Amino acid sequence: MSYFYFILGSVLASWIYVCTVRYEKKSDMYGKWSICPHCHHRIPFHQMIPIISWIQLKGHCAWCHHEIPVSSFFCELFGALGFLIISLSFDGIHKIGMMIVFCALLYASFCDLLYGLIPDRTHLIIASSAILMISPAQRIHQILYSLALLIVLFFICIWTQSIGMGDGKLISSLALILHPLSILYMISIASTTALIITILKKEGKKGQIIRFGPYLSFGAFVCLCFLERVP
Repeated sequence: MSYFYFILGSVLASWIYVCTVRYEKKSDMYGKWSICPHCHHRIPFHQMIPIISWIQLKGHCAWCHHEIPVSSFFCELFGALGFLIISLSFDGIHKIGMMIVFCALLYASFCDLLYGLIPDRTHLIIASSAILMISPAQRIHQILYSLALLIVLFFICIWTQSIGMGDGKLISSLALILHPLSILYMISIASTTALIITILKKEGKKGQIIRFGPYLSFGAFVCLCFLERVP
């Protein structure tokens, strides 16, 4: 059964990456067949197999040999591994809900990486899934807590500009399902990871904007899978 979730995660992640690429162009996310953005050749089905096709084609288009972004490969790989971990960590409605939340986090991460923004639909999907997963007795409390956190983060964004509003919305939507201490752990994991990656890439220039969405998503995933959640 683990193989099924691994394959399912890679397929959904591949679709999520296509939606991410088409987001800025405002093109149809659902109905159009995939084409090479460089030569516009229609990509056959056998060359759209997640993970495998990128490796088989060595990261290049089969016709024009234009480079296929390595981010598409990593998106599919992360999707596959994420679904595998979720399938081993959750059962029932929580498994389904966590897979939806994970897909939203993956979409938010690559939108932030490519365009420097996190679409509002991401927060709505996470919030809706979280509300369905938590018990009825906890819903009102968590909604009020999430709204209060959103207001605090809104003023932090305005006064300090230390985080973007998209990041603030993402944190507040995740607060529906994570305990306050887990939220702190999430931000700590995200900050530490961002610092390490920035140092390794030697990109920490003064005034440079760090796209924090992917790091928040990673911290959220770790906390949701391995730390305490709202029952």
